[in-house]
Amino acid sequence: MNPFNDSSYFHDYCVIQQDDFLHNQYNVEHCRLAGLPDLNQDNPKTSQLLTDWISKLVKDYDFDGVRIDTIPEVDKNFWSKFSTAAGVFTIGEVFDGRIPYVSGYQGSIDATLNYPTYF
Repeated sequence: MNPFNDSSYFHDYCVIQQDDFLHNQYNVEHCRLAGLPDLNQDNPKTSQLLTDWISKLVKDYDFDGVRIDTIPEVDKNFWSKFSTAAGVFTIGEVFDGRIPYVSGYQGSIDATLNYPTYF
């Protein structure tokens, strides 16, 4: 998959276990959700490709906001860079009922969906 055609763009293989969501944030951020490939945003080249992509996408299509799925699976520092590169309102999905956990992502992005109310 060009441009991500080298294993260095991805985390080493491991799969997020259900218990990791409560007790192992490192695995949540560095392992695969449902076995899907997991990009390594700690790799500067991967990070730059993604931030360049969102910047171009917003500019080309004149979006006024971006909704981002599975926010906890990526480090908060990357989301700050991504949100800045987007230059528009960013809202993310943190599918969790714990208010401190969900609210911990605000600031890295503009807002989160209100799953604590749902739960």
